[in-house]
Amino acid sequence: KTLRVVAAKNEGAEDDEDEDEIDDDDLPLESLYAEASGIYRRLCSDSDGSVEGDKRAEAAARCLTLLEKVSGRVVSEGVLSANESASEVATESLDFLLVGHMRAEVLALDLTQARDKAPGSPSPPLPPSGSRGGGKGGGGFDPRRRLKSLTASTRHHLSFLALCDDLGLVEGPEKDYYQAVLRNKALPFGGGGW
Repeated sequence: KTLRVVAAKNEGAEDDEDEDEIDDDDLPLESLYAEASGIYRRLCSDSDGSVEGDKRAEAAARCLTLLEKVSGRVVSEGVLSANESASEVATESLDFLLVGHMRAEVLALDLTQARDKAPGSPSPPLPPSGSRGGGKGGGGFDPRRRLKSLTASTRHHLSFLALCDDLGLVEGPEKDYYQAVLRNKALPFGGGGW
């Protein structure tokens, strides 16, 4: 998506407008992050499902797109480095540490997008026994899509934890747990790697 900026061609002309498009790539890193984190907060605070499915899915897709761009720019611009400790990270760059975590959380929200929820119902319906669900118009739970989302979410969480570990932010029992997860990362998914 792009942000549209409308400017008048001539100072006094109200009806004569020229549109310039500003691509996300032209926006400052801080602006991309601000939009992504705003969408992220709205998605995470919508625990009651008040945002309709299509709008929620669009918001999640936009958030993931922005977070991917932020992540790429953080790397390409050298905002964070694995060679520095937490005390060396610039204060204005600390928010960017959360990008991997935010991506993981938005991907984990995919369960609510993969099911159709009837208005006022306490939880989305499960498919009939033996059904694979999913598909257009059929609603239901799509286990393949869910597994793909959870796998990607786990990958981003591990990336986030690795960055925290590189910066010296993971210590004590949390570090022991993190290292155990790394040694056994394929077990929860029945074997196989990422």
